[in-house]
Amino acid sequence: MTENKRNGRVTKLAAQGAKRRRNLEKIGGAVRSGSGRDFMDQTVAAASGVADTFPKLLLKHALERPSRIASREKEYGIWLSYDWARVRAEVEALACGLHTLGLKRGDRLIIVGDNRPHLYWSIAAAQALGAIPVPVYQDAVAAEMQYVVEHGEARLAIAENQEQVDKLIEIKAQVPGLQTVVF
Repeated sequence: MTENKRNGRVTKLAAQGAKRRRNLEKIGGAVRSGSGRDFMDQTVAAASGVADTFPKLLLKHALERPSRIASREKEYGIWLSYDWARVRAEVEALACGLHTLGLKRGDRLIIVGDNRPHLYWSIAAAQALGAIPVPVYQDAVAAEMQYVVEHGEARLAIAENQEQVDKLIEIKAQVPGLQTVVF
């Protein structure tokens, strides 16, 4: 299984964010405040100032040690490593994609999945936009998930796999505020 297929839930959203970023760079335009690109514009502040948030810490590490290992994950008996530069790129692309979908400061983002690097990249992307990540354990049954989504007043959700998407679709009728599920 190729990495892009394995990471299919992130690839489409990341591609949307990367395309948006390239288009903006072509025309030399600035991105509105609160966009995923603002996350990367904090680079100077993160490098020279106090890294007082997780996104700023991520940037600081990406600048100071881009080729060092940020995280590892074992899949099918093989260790996969992600360096700080890759993590930064993934988080930036996710943040741009989420912004394109309408996620903004103060919004809540439901994130359902196993403890894997992609889950944490989604959390960092939400935080970079000023949104509030709401992780939900992947073993939660639909009724438990409904409670969290409803009380969290989330409009967007990121799901790790089809099982999580199915649970979110099952509760969608009871939680009309949930508009978009990214897989």
